[in-house]
Amino acid sequence: MARLTGVLKFRGSIGDITACKYKHRKELVIRKKKEKMSKDYYKKSPTMAPVRRNNSEFSTARNVAILINNAFKMLFRDFDRGYLYQRMAGIFKVIMSKDLMNEHGKRTIQNGLLHPEGKDLLENFRFTPDSKPSDFYRASIAFDHDKSVVDLKEIMSVGSGIKNATHIEFRALFLGLNLEEMKFRTSLSAPINLSKQEGEAEAIQLNCSSIKEPVHLTFVFLCCSALKEEANVLYKLNGEKNFALQLLAHRVV
Repeated sequence: MARLTGVLKFRGSIGDITACKYKHRKELVIRKKKEKMSKDYYKKSPTMAPVRRNNSEFSTARNVAILINNAFKMLFRDFDRGYLYQRMAGIFKVIMSKDLMNEHGKRTIQNGLLHPEGKDLLENFRFTPDSKPSDFYRASIAFDHDKSVVDLKEIMSVGSGIKNATHIEFRALFLGLNLEEMKFRTSLSAPINLSKQEGEAEAIQLNCSSIKEPVHLTFVFLCCSALKEEANVLYKLNGEKNFALQLLAHRVV
């Protein structure tokens, strides 16, 4: 590695030589400019095969995360998703590694979810890490995938962990993903509001319309929003802790 000792002023590179300045060194460091990798080398070189396989799977995980993130963006405009897309892409990449039926580079999220470890990874993933469903309600939950219905029974502690809220809004979301066309289909139930003052209810039923288009993955979510009543009008409270998105179930079609 050469070092520049004399006075020489220039910007950029000269031929295949470039000058770099590091914080821990007083002098400039002269390096050979890195050559760009050609597309043919990336596509055909055997040494790049592991990179191609890894990039292929990461692209799949990224595209599925984008689909889900876009669905949330369309349905819940006030929902601050933060780094949700990046976190979903990461978890889907790990789930794909649980696919034992295909070789690296051809593994799928569907097969990964069929593995017990892949299933647990998704079920333990928190879509809204700053809020807990238990702050919004406590209840027993039943759902029917075919009828697109979610039932909440023996509901207690409505809004017990949410400050300033007077009501909690409940909605069910059925989300379907077509991974061939890379499109999503959604069905969102009408909202049902429960008073925090009453604190409990026997049961509520959230009905969604069925998703008829062909899909490869379906997800069932329970969406809870904190509401405040003023002058007989309910409005949603802002903040990450005032909205919870809970995954109830998923199914590989």
